Order: sequence, then structure tokens, then C-alpha cells
Amino acid sequence: MKKILLFLFLPFTVLSQNTNLYFEESFGTAGIDVSRSVKQLSSGSIFIVGNSTTGNIGNNDISLTKLDKFGNTQWTEYYGTQNPENGFYLNTTADGNLVFVGESQASFNDLDVLIYKVDTSGNIIWNKVYATPVNESPSYIEQTTDGGYVFTGFQNDTFGFNNALVVKLDAAGNYQWGKSIGGADNDIGDMIHQINNNKYILTGDSKSWSHGNYDVEVYELDSAGNVNWQNNYGDTLTNGCKGILVTSDNNYISYGEGQIYPNSPFDFIIQKINAAGTLVWRHIYGGLFADAAFSGLETTDGGFVFTGYSNSYNGGAPIDLVVFKIDSSGTFLWKHTYGSAGIDIGYEIIKSTVCSGYVVAGYTTDSVNSTNNYYVLQLTDSATISNSVSEYSLSDNFNFSLSPNPASSFVSINYCITSFYQKAKVVFYDVVGNEVQQTPLFTKNETTKISTEGLSFGYYFCSLFVDDKRMATKKVIIGH
Repeated sequence: MKKILLFLFLPFTVLSQNTNLYFEESFGTAGIDVSRSVKQLSSGSIFIVGNSTTGNIGNNDISLTKLDKFGNTQWTEYYGTQNPENGFYLNTTADGNLVFVGESQASFNDLDVLIYKVDTSGNIIWNKVYATPVNESPSYIEQTTDGGYVFTGFQNDTFGFNNALVVKLDAAGNYQWGKSIGGADNDIGDMIHQINNNKYILTGDSKSWSHGNYDVEVYELDSAGNVNWQNNYGDTLTNGCKGILVTSDNNYISYGEGQIYPNSPFDFIIQKINAAGTLVWRHIYGGLFADAAFSGLETTDGGFVFTGYSNSYNGGAPIDLVVFKIDSSGTFLWKHTYGSAGIDIGYEIIKSTVCSGYVVAGYTTDSVNSTNNYYVLQLTDSATISNSVSEYSLSDNFNFSLSPNPASSFVSINYCITSFYQKAKVVFYDVVGNEVQQTPLFTKNETTKISTEGLSFGYYFCSLFVDDKRMATKKVIIGH
């Protein structure tokens, strides 16, 4: 493990320091960089864990990056072996340090669990490997009241199927007990929390006890990891779970994604479950395209905020990072999307320690090099970047319009941008989100005639981008 100061390897322009409390930062190396989990200390320092193909150990290393409260990168450290590794979840510890889990692939069919405890300078306090003759991979870790740790994920059984894996460690990371929980098909543990009386609430995906496809499974475990009760939530379609919250009223909120008809794109699925495992309510949100919730938290007003991905709210273009809020009864309140012209995903959202809003981490795709970059945002409590509202503003009477529609050999784009910008473009996407055509724009306000002769008959989505930020999207029909 060696410390890398990123500014030594990046263009000089990176050295300009952001001083805005609300920010949107994309950064990384020439390779693939993905942030999976984020935590923020009371000082405002932000830590993200993920993985990078340009680490200094193997060909894909676990990465830990520190940012200041304004989103300026301080350093990145890499962890692992010569094998390919991925970092999945990061948490804080009671003594002010950090703990995270990842996986290491020793061979084609040999995944092992890596656990690291590090200080806030990235120095290793201890690290452990959990390995058996079969595959195991972690998804989540947290500290328990006795100073130890519990993590969950999956492990192969003797028949080649996956079981939900739960492992308890002591304060030094030594193994105390483990459980492999599953049935006759695949079962995966996604998240676990210690609850009252040293019990645990575990959630994940299950095909063993489902209605035919994958469904959400929730288990209550005793202090030794034995199942007190378990319930399955879903239908005959495919449903997935990404995590579970313990709410202020001692109930649970499960979140993830699911189908609404056979082979449909996923929609957000959020459900409330009481302490006995009984379903209180279940809501499905989304649009015509793909939507999934990967992380959530309870807000001070009793509502819930989630992040994940969506392209229902950008007209079907490549998926964007989404943040959305529901109230305590599950009523949908608002949503915001963020991202570039490529794929953007939010993996975790947490409460900010320096403002009333949130910190989100995930990845964004570099539209120039087609590589993934770390992606971190600090947002207001309404999930906006308040100090950048006017950065790329559209005029109050802005009307991004296309004509004719349906179009044949050309389409006229009418637009108006009132603020300073460096570049703008119009991008066409097909119905599955593939970019098929783009045209640069050279003035702030005009009607631009764009040829569509190269597009086949069908539906398309046309997006206006200003400095790689999607400002508007319209549907257009091409009928030669």
C-alpha cells in the first residue's frame, strides 16, 4: 500500500481549489475509477472507497480517497494484492477510524473477502482475509456494540448456488462466527444492521423462497446469527434489494428495484416493514425506462431520500445519477438527476456533517475517453447545488423545441442559453440509450438546422448539453 498524491499526476488546472460548500466533482486517472461508498467526518473530511485500474499494486486495486469539505481531493491510497480487487463498503468506527470491505479474485473461481481497518491518513491498522475453498464476496460492514464488526455478502454452497453470508468479527478483525443462510437456489446478503438486544436485521435477494424470480428477503437473526424469522416480499416478476434502513419508529424501509411487467425495465421499489416483518406499504416509482435505488437515508422530517440511477427522467438517454425523496407514507415528493453525456450512477447517499444536505458518491463516464471517474456531490437538503444554479442557466422564457416533429431529412433546434459557457451540443439517442449523432452549437441563441438523414425510421431522444451537463431532452420521431 502506497500513498498517491493525485495532483502530481493530473493536469495543472486541477490545482485550482473549490471553496463552495455545495459541489459536484468528477475526478480520477486515465483508467477506470469507481467510488462505491462514502463517509464524512465531523470535520467535513470526505472519504470514498471504490476501485481503480491504475493503482500501484495490481491491475485493479481497492482505492480510498480523501477530499476536504469542499470536494478538493487530498490523496488516494490503494490496497490489495496482485490479484484483481474491488472495494464495496466503507464505514466509520467508534475510535474515529475507518473500516471497509472488498473482494479479491485469486483465480477464475476463487473470490475472497478483504477487510481493512485504517486511520484517517489511510495507514493500515489491521487487515484480514476471509477465505474458504468456495467463493465469498462482501457487500456491507458495520461496527457492533461490543466493538467488533459484522459483514454480509454471499458464499457458494456445495451445490454451486449462492447463500447469504453473515460473519461476526471481534475488535481486532478476528473471526468469531459465521452463517451461510440459503435454500435450494441463489440467495445474497446485501445489508445487515445490529438492532435491539444484540439481534440483527439482514436483507438481500432470494430465489430460494421467491415467487419464481428473485424477490426481496428480510431476516431477523439472534445474537449468534440464527434466524428468528424471515419473510419474502415480491411477486412473480423480478425484484431486487439493495439495502434496508432502521427507521426512527423502529420499523424498516427496504429499497431496490423491480419489474412491473415481464421483461420490463426496472422501477424504484420502496417498502415499509414493521418490526415483526409484516409489510406496511409498498410503492413503485419511475417511468418508461430504467430506475433503481442503491442507497437511502431517513430525513429529519420523517421522509426518506434515495440515490441510484434513472433514465426515465432524462428522456431515455444514458442513465443518470438520481436523488429522490418520499414522505413518511411513501408519497413521491421530488427528484433530481445529475451526470454527463455518458452513464452516471449513485451508489451511496449520506447526511452531510457540514450542512443540512447530503453527500453522494458513485461514478460518471468520461464522455471524451469513455472511462469511469469517481463522482462525488455535496447537495442541499433539496438535492440541489445551490451556488451553481446560475452557472449554466436557461432563460426564463426558454423553450427548447424541435420542429418538424415527426421529422424527415432535418430537424430545427431552437434554444437559448443566457450564461457564460465553454461548449454546447445536441445529442441524439436511440430508444435504448445509445448515442447515434451529435452536433456542436456555436452561439447562445439561435435556431439550428440539423440533418437527420443518417437516422433510421423510429423514435429518438434529443438532448441539449452545456459543458457536458444535460439541460433538456425532447422526444422526436424520424419518418423518412
